[in-house]
Amino acid sequence: MLNQQMRAREYSPLPMAQLTSAENRERGIVHNCGIAGVYNPRGDVAGVIEKLLASLNHRGQEGAGVVIVGENEDLLAKGKGLVKEVIDNKHDEPVSPAVVSLTQLRAHKGKIAIGQDRYSTAGTLDAWQPFYDKQARFGLVHNGNFTNVDKMLALVPPKKRKDAVSDSWVAHQAILAAKGDSWEEKIKTAVSQFEGAYSLIMQSDKKLFALRDPWGMRPLCVGMLPDGGYVVASEPNGFASLGAVFLQELKPGQGVVIDETGMHEFWQDERAQEVNQAFCSFEYVYIAKPNSFIEGRSVSAIRERLGANLARKDRESGVDMSNAVVVGVQDSGVAYASAYAHEAQVPMVLGLVKNNYSVNGRVFMQNDGREAATLLKHEVDPFLIEGKDVYLVDDSIVRGITMVKIIHELKNAGKAYGLKGPRSIHVRIASPRITDPCFFGVDFSTRTELANDHGAIDPVEEIRKLIGADSLRFTSTHELVGAITNTAIDPSASQEQVFCEHGLCGHCFTGILPLPVRREGLMRKKPAAS
Repeated sequence: MLNQQMRAREYSPLPMAQLTSAENRERGIVHNCGIAGVYNPRGDVAGVIEKLLASLNHRGQEGAGVVIVGENEDLLAKGKGLVKEVIDNKHDEPVSPAVVSLTQLRAHKGKIAIGQDRYSTAGTLDAWQPFYDKQARFGLVHNGNFTNVDKMLALVPPKKRKDAVSDSWVAHQAILAAKGDSWEEKIKTAVSQFEGAYSLIMQSDKKLFALRDPWGMRPLCVGMLPDGGYVVASEPNGFASLGAVFLQELKPGQGVVIDETGMHEFWQDERAQEVNQAFCSFEYVYIAKPNSFIEGRSVSAIRERLGANLARKDRESGVDMSNAVVVGVQDSGVAYASAYAHEAQVPMVLGLVKNNYSVNGRVFMQNDGREAATLLKHEVDPFLIEGKDVYLVDDSIVRGITMVKIIHELKNAGKAYGLKGPRSIHVRIASPRITDPCFFGVDFSTRTELANDHGAIDPVEEIRKLIGADSLRFTSTHELVGAITNTAIDPSASQEQVFCEHGLCGHCFTGILPLPVRREGLMRKKPAAS
């Protein structure tokens, strides 16, 4: 029987969470980021946290922050750019006095560190993580998005509420203000009233804490360093370079504490037994690194199944591929394209070349200059696609900006050499059509941003026209869940059943919420100044 938490159709689509900062009136901070923590009194904490965050930079390249806890003093660094740029302090713009240099961090004999790779650029430096209280020596980093911020704000002392800059700031302040004789008690008291998507890593002067929300929406895992220290991260792909051994993924609602006695569970949220697990299926499609192992599943294996399935669907539809070549959209579309080409027995060519010297990171992860970044990142080799039927494979279509630009370049890049270009372009997408915004930490903040016409009789055809492709095929929701779980999915089952019974959130593909989200539970923009 389906849990009532999944029966959320009565909740109308809402605008995505907005922040209270005056600089965010036009756009709220909405992030899916990478977070990390280290407990290692006997080793190089600064070097480990830097490497961990570097391994998670695919989850956010717009900024980074680190707190390193020493015996008597803690150091904080945060700012724009990749983690190395931030802690090297290469940017000339004014930054917080708390920011220190890489040299200072590495010289600091710390024992605990937490950090975040930031996804969004909006907001002042004060709104960026980690959030750290110097007097309490307590810091927090958060991956996800809270959905009951009004209730959480009531946990913050009244005189501080006006200073709220993000949902993560509210969580930090709520824990600081919570009742309890220990940090474990204070965390449990506050977090038991939080709702939404939240993986949290926190530190005191002596302990490292990590926990996941009871729905298990965002990933979090633990490893052990060769010298007996511990690492916590959104994904385990960076553990091997540190010589760390993967220990476990935190279960939904589980909280662990790491101190001089080792790692211990200090809490299991009772709500985890009452609600359905709803891990973000878009993590598997795009966000996670291919070599990651999340929720007991290989991300690369899932993407291989999705790519191969697209090819099988084309073959079953009788598509003529005698003149075809397969092109993957760099970077995340390449794995899908490789599997497609292998299954279809069609050549895969490097029709799109990634320019590593023009733009950092992933275009979807950039809020500013996304269109310009698309053109800079992708360069076309027109000779490999001349006269061919190009099967262009990518992970998803969100806003459509990237795909419009790529198809335009594929059609026109050969003109400089007197070439006519490809005979046709057929787009194949490894995820279902994105129909709804995400309220749980991914940057689809409003329906109007999406390349999807809800009023269209045939929305797929409308998207095909928008991007300029000769044909377009998406993966179905049932096919996505089948590839994630590596099981056969009953075609007669409803979308609600399919995602719920396999512990997945597919709200962006279906509009079905895994937990209630109400307008009053999201942080909204302040009225504009008159």
